[in-house]
Amino acid sequence: MAPENSWSVIYLDRRAKEEEVYTRQKRPKKTAGSTRSLSASLYNIMGSADEVNDNINQLLETFEQVSVVKSSLACYVRMNDVNPEIVKNGHRWIIVLDIPYSEGYYYYTPPGAGEAQAVAENLYGMQYFTHLVYSIRAHRLGGLVVPVPLLSKPPSLPTESLVIGKDRFPGAADVLISPLNADGMPARVAGLPQEALNAMAEAGAKRFATLMQGPVSRLMMDICDPDIVGEFNQRPELPITDSHRKAIEAAVGSWSFSAHAFTDDELLYGALLMFQHILKDNSLAQWRMQDADFIKFLLVVREAYNTSVIYHNFRHACDVLQACFYFLISIGAIPPYDKQSAPTKDDSKLGSIMEPFHALVLLVSALGHDVGHPGVNNMFLVRVKATVAQLYNDHSVLESFHCALYSQLLRRFWPSVGNDISIRKLMISTILATDMTLHGQYMKQLELFRDTWERNGKSVQGWDETTMDQHRELLACLIIKCGDICNVAREFDIAKDWASLVTDEFANQGKMEVDANIPTCLFGGPPPRGDIKDMAERQLGFMNIFAGALFERMTEILPEMSFTVTNVNKNKNIWKDVLEEESCRTLVDNPHNRRKSSIHAAAMLDDDEEIDIPPEASPEEPRMGEPQVVRPAMPVDPNANSRRSSVQSGVLANNERRGSRQSSYTFSKRTPSPRRGSIATSSHFERLTQSSRDARRSSLGTG
Repeated sequence: MAPENSWSVIYLDRRAKEEEVYTRQKRPKKTAGSTRSLSASLYNIMGSADEVNDNINQLLETFEQVSVVKSSLACYVRMNDVNPEIVKNGHRWIIVLDIPYSEGYYYYTPPGAGEAQAVAENLYGMQYFTHLVYSIRAHRLGGLVVPVPLLSKPPSLPTESLVIGKDRFPGAADVLISPLNADGMPARVAGLPQEALNAMAEAGAKRFATLMQGPVSRLMMDICDPDIVGEFNQRPELPITDSHRKAIEAAVGSWSFSAHAFTDDELLYGALLMFQHILKDNSLAQWRMQDADFIKFLLVVREAYNTSVIYHNFRHACDVLQACFYFLISIGAIPPYDKQSAPTKDDSKLGSIMEPFHALVLLVSALGHDVGHPGVNNMFLVRVKATVAQLYNDHSVLESFHCALYSQLLRRFWPSVGNDISIRKLMISTILATDMTLHGQYMKQLELFRDTWERNGKSVQGWDETTMDQHRELLACLIIKCGDICNVAREFDIAKDWASLVTDEFANQGKMEVDANIPTCLFGGPPPRGDIKDMAERQLGFMNIFAGALFERMTEILPEMSFTVTNVNKNKNIWKDVLEEESCRTLVDNPHNRRKSSIHAAAMLDDDEEIDIPPEASPEEPRMGEPQVVRPAMPVDPNANSRRSSVQSGVLANNERRGSRQSSYTFSKRTPSPRRGSIATSSHFERLTQSSRDARRSSLGTG
């Protein structure tokens, strides 16, 4: 469909003789005496009805149909007559509004919501244009309605004397001057469809530009006025039964830990246990707190995570915390969690350079590394020009925000940690290391670290304190990176649950990208729902490109972490079985459907093959983020999770635990729950807003 055919034009001009819908076959005709019907002074101010007809005819040179109205009320009525099927087929509205020269080109402050409808019916000119822009933004109609001011002027006034640009009319696709058949205006009218498309794309992105604006504003206020202390009145109590406490106590010391098996309160108790364990070390006594104060701090951190975010929430934070806790125990950086086990620290091993102080900072960082996460990635925030992206100059946007917000929480609720400069320095480094666009850089540093250690006889002897501090910081960054993507190194029953959640979150971002009219910001594009083959490809691709190499290199310098490589390889085998089965099924259904992509190529790599990853993603290409997976279509076992909102999406389920290549997994379709919510507003935009939503759902195939 040509761009000009995708637009329905409404021309609002009170000078029109009648309200009518004109087409190229039905054009307006000049009315004899129309000019003489106006007094000389009035004609000099307003122009004539013939000028309106000339404008209509010029618009019809570009557009197939023009609806002429004489009042804002008629304009609203015409928009409310929109057919949802037309919207679904790609039609949008261009509103050409007469702006009389006699009224002056000034700004207008929109009324409150309660009086907006009544006042709007009596507005005209610049006042109505401003109100229309306000309404479009308020009802998120930037993808449906595009206003175009048409400045009318006295015939005696030269066009060159009007220095009017789009900067005076924010929200306009273009600014035209009447009559449209003179002074170069025909070319401007011909280019109006493309200008409208550009304005629509810009409006779509602006919808999300204020994403995180509130949290950023509060953060800046906290930083600039640190004497203001917020209140937190939640009582530091954890209603957990004794049997559940014992289950948590056992789970936090095991690599079989599943964050999906516990409620939020139980996860918080698990976090408390891990910090209590490491703070038993006498060298960390200055950072201890009473249990009640520590629970209060953990409650504050939990509140800082968005419960509406599916993957990057408090549950993910506790999973990363437990992974780092287990890694530190495994390499001997902190004492064994099992009271019956003897200390395993060996000064000849690389893990011995991690002292209790560095281990504590690493756990502190793991807990808060994603606070305030909005559920979209950095590139999305950059492309919609979000406030937080502007604040951090488009570099490590979310990681910088997490670190800044978490620092303020620590300063208020764990001041001995929050005010420690040494802790702050290491915490910043470790949290920023979770930016996956830096993955290639850290892999190179890891290889150099390994070579240095091997040249030193696989010993830490002879390193001076400066070199030791540099290696400690790098090792801490590498460990939190392992914790951040540890999902694929967990047992398969646990890994598949995380795969389901990350799928939902990225699929949601894909919807937002459509609404924002921006290219996809996800590596490989938004994951399609219910496509098991695509899920297997993405899981295998992520393990082959990112996770597998990281865990293998870490095992070379820290052999105690070899269990991660074992689990990754087991999970690869399972996903390869799934991919082979689904590929065979696809070929049977359609022999010509042989999908090839970068993700598929990565999934097909042999175990000993690697891909060179650039240290930074190209600004023109989507950044490589967290693991990209597709939600499986089988419902979760309700007994596997007691949290009300934890694993709400379908997951892959195996009939029995198998780790061999002969495993057989079945899949079943999940019936999606109906969407809730309705439009409560009674404004003129109600039907148009609903049509917009229906169109977006239709384009996404969600019904």
